[in-house]
Amino acid sequence: MSVTHGRCLCGQVAFEFEGKINWCGHCHCESCRRNTSSAVATFFAVPRSAHRFTGREPRAYVSSKGVRR
Repeated sequence: MSVTHGRCLCGQVAFEFEGKINWCGHCHCESCRRNTSSAVATFFAVPRSAHRFTGREPRAYVSSKGVRR
């Protein structure tokens, strides 16, 4: 199976996964549009066992009431 690599823009948070994507979705809510400066934010999921961080792990923060990123 092929290995897919990804990272954030600055490169500190990096990951890889092996295999196929389980599902993919898009969000058009105001919070996601503002966070990505785009009309849509895209998300996908892979099995936890197929995923690993290869750089620094991401951290969560509360960007506004009820929104945790």
